[in-house]
Amino acid sequence: MGNESQFFWLELQFEKGAGLDFDRIYFHDQLLTSVTKSSEIPALVNQLALETINGIPQSSLKIYTDGSRGEKGISGSGVCIPTPSGALEFKIKNPNYCSVFRSELIAIRRGLQCASQLEDRFQEIWILTDSRASTQHLANWGDIGDQTSLDILSLLHDLSSGHSIHFQWIPSHFGIEGNERADFLARTAAVEGVSPRGNLTFSEISTISKLELNRQSKTPPNHAWYFAKCPGESFRLSSRPLQFTYSRFLSGHTRGLRFSNGQKTSGMPLVFFRRGLT
Repeated sequence: MGNESQFFWLELQFEKGAGLDFDRIYFHDQLLTSVTKSSEIPALVNQLALETINGIPQSSLKIYTDGSRGEKGISGSGVCIPTPSGALEFKIKNPNYCSVFRSELIAIRRGLQCASQLEDRFQEIWILTDSRASTQHLANWGDIGDQTSLDILSLLHDLSSGHSIHFQWIPSHFGIEGNERADFLARTAAVEGVSPRGNLTFSEISTISKLELNRQSKTPPNHAWYFAKCPGESFRLSSRPLQFTYSRFLSGHTRGLRFSNGQKTSGMPLVFFRRGLT
């Protein structure tokens, strides 16, 4: 695959009271009203999402993030940051076989990196992501071990000293402009250019192995015997070395062996083999 595995940190990198101010970091995995995309009317979900976004103070920095993965394991991340002077947009091409979950985290990391350069202009920072799993994963920061999430915690450590930071889940594909733009950037990044070399997590390697085993189990065996339509046909369909071996065996140049009364004997009747092939 050309990738190496990513080591996990087994010890906690941050402890409460050690500089990461969770009193100023908030995780919202619901809109103003609890909804599910599958059970609610799309127009209602869209309205609730817009109400949630419009409720964010105007002085806040809004960061829309998204991750995308294609059928062949290619993935990308996209970030859209509306500012008074125009939108800042970023496309990140991820390593092959990077999971869509980590693609979401990579987008969040890039958004926070940009926020660290713009932090003096805004009072609050809002990460607007359509990945509920990422929001819940970061909320359980004590169980974090992957390098991408540790990078995010480090950025939160620096930013939370002067800003309130909110992670807000928003539904995907409901016409929310910033989210649609981040999704477009992620999908574009996935198919553009050459994938960079990067480490894979253990879970991603496990997923790749399972997919390969599943693919091999569905591939019919490529063997000459499976193409035979009559007795002896497989010998004519086999490789040249095998045909040569069979010819020498039938002509008597290569003698077979058998056991008779506990003794090895050679020279089995050739007619036996010829009958078996006719």
